[in-house]
Amino acid sequence: MVGRSSLPEGSLFLGFDSSTQSLKATVLNNELIVVASEIVNFDSELAHYKTQGGVYRDPSDDGHIFSPTIMWVEAFELLLEKLKPKISFSKVVAVSGSGQQHGSVYWKKGSHAVLSSLDPSKTLVSQLKDAFSTMDSPIWMDSSTTKQCREIENAVGGALELSKLTGSRAYERYTGPQIRKIYQTAPHVYEDTERISLVSSFMASILVGNYASIDETDGAGMNLMDINQRTWSKTALEATAPGLEEKLGKLAPAYAVAGRISPYFVERLQFEKNCLVIQWSGDNPNSLAGLTLNTPGDLAISLGTSDTVFGITTEAKPSLEGHVFPNPVEPDGYMVMLCYKNGSLTREDVRNRCAEKSWDVFNGYLEKTPPLNDGKLGFYYRDHEILPPLPVGFHRYTVENFNDATSNNLVEREVEEFDPPSEVRAIVEGQLLSMRGHAERFGMPNPPKRIIATGGASSNERILHSIAQIFGCPVFTVQRPDSASLGAALRAAHGWLCNEEGSFVPISCMYKGNLEKTSLGAKLAVAAGEGVEDKELLQKYTVLMRKRMEIEKRLVEKIGRAQAHGLLDFSSSSLSSCSPPRNLARALLFAGDLLRSNCGDLLRSQLLHYHLSAAKELSRAQVDCVATAATHNVNAYGQKEEGLTRRGRKVCISPPSRTQQLKDPKQKKPAVSASYHFENPVPEKESKLMKENMDEIYKKSARERVRGSIVQTESSVTSSTYSSGSSLSYSSSESEDKKQKHKRKQKKRRHQRDNSTSSTSFASDSASHTDSNGKCGRKMSLKNWKNTMWMPNMMFLLLSWSSWRHKSHLFAQRNDIIGELMPRRGEDVGARGIYQFCLDLMSLASSISLDRRLTALLQVCEWQPW
Repeated sequence: MVGRSSLPEGSLFLGFDSSTQSLKATVLNNELIVVASEIVNFDSELAHYKTQGGVYRDPSDDGHIFSPTIMWVEAFELLLEKLKPKISFSKVVAVSGSGQQHGSVYWKKGSHAVLSSLDPSKTLVSQLKDAFSTMDSPIWMDSSTTKQCREIENAVGGALELSKLTGSRAYERYTGPQIRKIYQTAPHVYEDTERISLVSSFMASILVGNYASIDETDGAGMNLMDINQRTWSKTALEATAPGLEEKLGKLAPAYAVAGRISPYFVERLQFEKNCLVIQWSGDNPNSLAGLTLNTPGDLAISLGTSDTVFGITTEAKPSLEGHVFPNPVEPDGYMVMLCYKNGSLTREDVRNRCAEKSWDVFNGYLEKTPPLNDGKLGFYYRDHEILPPLPVGFHRYTVENFNDATSNNLVEREVEEFDPPSEVRAIVEGQLLSMRGHAERFGMPNPPKRIIATGGASSNERILHSIAQIFGCPVFTVQRPDSASLGAALRAAHGWLCNEEGSFVPISCMYKGNLEKTSLGAKLAVAAGEGVEDKELLQKYTVLMRKRMEIEKRLVEKIGRAQAHGLLDFSSSSLSSCSPPRNLARALLFAGDLLRSNCGDLLRSQLLHYHLSAAKELSRAQVDCVATAATHNVNAYGQKEEGLTRRGRKVCISPPSRTQQLKDPKQKKPAVSASYHFENPVPEKESKLMKENMDEIYKKSARERVRGSIVQTESSVTSSTYSSGSSLSYSSSESEDKKQKHKRKQKKRRHQRDNSTSSTSFASDSASHTDSNGKCGRKMSLKNWKNTMWMPNMMFLLLSWSSWRHKSHLFAQRNDIIGELMPRRGEDVGARGIYQFCLDLMSLASSISLDRRLTALLQVCEWQPW
């Protein structure tokens, strides 16, 4: 009979887990008992990469989170070296592994030749450091691809259609949207890529010295695979990027053999040359295997960097929430999963703030606070959350009269903060109530027969006790919390057995009837309460869970990242009728409306992208104008700055003269009519006062610009040049002759510009223009600055407003707007005067209510020529 006894005597099976913060290894012997394990922590042991939690966070692109690809290679080498004194690699007959799901690696053209001919005398890092078309690997924590998600969903007929096709609607962390973003924003990287691997297939490729296939289970986390046919979906591929199928290679079952181990490891570490490398898969599928989760009705909760809830089913029923993957150890079955980004790192954040950075204190607070937390509910999002789709922020509510209330009359009240013990219980109960609510909505068993807990926090008895109370079922734990690497080692043995038999064999035959004699057995940690009080407590948790789901729904509708609630309508016909400069101004106004609205990210992303795209019907030069607006003069008509002259000095376009406007009606000052309705309009007196304060801010900022000589000018008409400093340095003691001479020169230059047929003639100076009344000097420079800097003014008004919002939940929208308006990433937008303007603006706002500062913002914007 095929089973554990079929495994070679004395053989070893090696399993890896390439997770977010570390790389782990677990070794099983032929009795399926753990004989060795090892770990490499990225932050501490590879500190030269300067990662935090194993990742980098891009400050210029909110939500963009990635890891250095080469760090994983170096960690792999280090882990093997640490394992060398513990085991004999020559006894390892099969290797498999787990990789954080959705992360991707981009092999450069020509890298296959390098991979297949690795020199055993050299390190992997030295040979693979130049093998990638980009050194940054997007990972599951990334949330910067909302635009690409919506594009892919629309291309296949909507979110639900994509879910039915691939097992999930489009999620920002999924590999398909990540690939599309690279294709759109870095086409040279995409073009230079010959193979795209997931983290799992990337590590397998190193082991076999060849490009390993993506396995079907991990491939389902890409929005690219047909979940029923288990092949790449042509429709999804075409919606993502051209020529993608060739770059992805073929799919393979999770139990298949990826190849024999590379000669590199045979010679360098003395692996047996016939050692098999079994397909690597994702971390959650491997955890399912390691937990021996094979009974419908059981659930697993993984408490790690991300928190996940998963189970098994025999039928795929994708929906708009949750994920469906092929079961990695049962070809005809499926795995269902919910994923939460804010897991252990968010719990640690609360521990550090409220529990003296001590888990003992944290657990003490959990023990001293009563279940239900006296009706205190907390929503804690250190990062943009996946489920529910909410941005960064913290929200706290107290449910009043909870002890004697029913589900029909509960009333919640939002509060600013909880006391530390209540905050600790609120984070734990809040996360678990969310898991239960979404699991029931997704169709998972209610209540489960049992829950198997894994991950780092599964060793916390107080958290396990809360799980049992909230779900109303017994909670089990496994001997080792690192179920992903344990599952990978078990899958290595299973893959070897399937290869030996020549066909698939059920994985359960390896441990059935003998589970407790292996390292795979689960033990009861917390029993389900059977008493009357326990049942009453479960009923109250059910009521509290429903109230939480109600509040959550309102939060998603108000500030959610994936809800569509219409607010302001600029039709395409009305927009297309505008001239390009007017389009751009109108798009900025529209952006202001979106920012102050309560609509969700889906609408905000779609409409903002549409209107900004329409605005970009401008010429390339005019789009460049947007990119440089924050550091250079841009006039109210969208005319571009010419950048640096051959002498290295900045030259700016002057505003079109009256003559030019008559010759070319398109250059007339565009008037955009936009109406705004506020629930609490600012009284006229207060509005006037606020305008005066804002005027003072403008003056201060303008003076800062003058002192810093930010604007330098060069005359293209005469041989005379004026610096911005000298053109503003006229004193009251100047002679009348000099003033009159200066006015005559100005008049002559204006006459030359007025008769010029080109709309792009250079300005002879930008800071000493005179107005129609002949005024000049500092006062005129202020007016000219306000008229010519409308673009950065608006951008920074939007920036400042988003910074005023509660905590930071609109930082994502802020950066989305800047990303759209400023295509050239990393360009300096911190001109000292503008920066000071923002600081002053935010200082002024500190004592003004939200509605009133928004009203003031738009009233200030009425100064601008659009």
